Parts: sequence; structure tokens; C-alpha cells
Amino acid sequence: MDKIDPIRIELIPNEQKVVESLGLQPVIFGALLIVVAAVFPLVDSHARGDIENAILAVTGVIGLGLLYYEMRRRMNKAVLVRAGDVIAFFRGRALIRTCRPEEIKNHHMPLATFLTIFILILLFAIGFFLFAVIDTLEPGYRMLNALCCLAMLASSASFFWTRFFCDELLLPGRKKQFFLDSVLIRPFQRKILFGGDEGRKGVIDFIVNRLL
Repeated sequence: MDKIDPIRIELIPNEQKVVESLGLQPVIFGALLIVVAAVFPLVDSHARGDIENAILAVTGVIGLGLLYYEMRRRMNKAVLVRAGDVIAFFRGRALIRTCRPEEIKNHHMPLATFLTIFILILLFAIGFFLFAVIDTLEPGYRMLNALCCLAMLASSASFFWTRFFCDELLLPGRKKQFFLDSVLIRPFQRKILFGGDEGRKGVIDFIVNRLL
């Protein structure tokens, strides 16, 4: 393909598009915050003051904000398209920029950082589970702790999947750009963008690349 019309990107064959993959963290915690804000007043038999009600309201608003953010980013997924000697970066139907393949870097979170966060999430899940099985707590509180435990497990699963089964591509920075553009893709999609033997690496290479 020699030329791309950003207004008519929908005419590009799907097999030539690399659509961004996304984790589930915003929807997990957004839904959890909304449930906590809605259910906690029903299970809490104590009288609440204005401060407690304000905290619950803010919790619900933050949850709604996270769900709205998730909806927006899924409606405007990044799309990468190889066009001759460059890779075009689209957001929705708009062409954001182009860059050369060698300018795009592969990025993985350091294993030590991943393990620190992953273990912390699992510890929270274990803590919520222990509170969920304590008989002395009221059933409503036990249910909330069980929901929090499930949310932590879902978060850890999403975190694991994006770290070990996805590649994060970093696009080169531009002037006055504070954050680099990054796109999460599946490993088998690399061949579409970079050609050659990309996406055909063996199991050992696949594992080693994600442990380093």
C-alpha cells in the first residue's frame, strides 16, 4: 500500500490493520467502586454523617469516570498500519503521525517491578478473602469483601496477561510531548508491521523475552 487516506481508513483491509489490545483495569476498578458506593449504604446499619456520604458519592463518581474512560478508549483504539517504508498511527479514523519501523521500540515492564505490583495485588486479594470468610462479620460486609477479592484476582489476571502475552510498542517522542505514545499489541501481530520472522519466534524465545 503506497498511500493511506486517513479519512477512509475503514477501507483498509482488516488483515493489514494492527488494532490496539487493551487490559481491563479501568473497568474492573470502575465497576468495583460503583458497587461499593451503591451496596455499602445497604449493608451498613450505622448512621452516616455528611463526610461519609460525601466519600461514598465521590467513590461512585470516580467509578463512573473510570467506566467512561474505558468506553472512550475502546471506541478510539489505536490502529497501526504498515504503509511502505513507514508505519501510520491512527486514533479512531484520524491519522496522528507516521514513523519509521526502526524508530519504534519494544518495551516490557521490568520483571522486578511486575512482581512487586503483582504480589501486592495478590496480598490484597488474600486479605479480602480472609475477611469474606470470617463468621463474625455481617453477611453484607462479607459479600463486599468477596467482591473486592474477585476484583483483585481479575486485576492480577489482566496485569499478567498484558505483561506476558502482549508487546508494548513505544513510538518516538515529539517536541513538547510529555508522554510517549504507546500501543499494546499481540506478539503475532508484529509480522504485519515489521515483516521478516517477527511473530514466528519459538516458545523459548517468547518466554525469555518476557522474563528479561
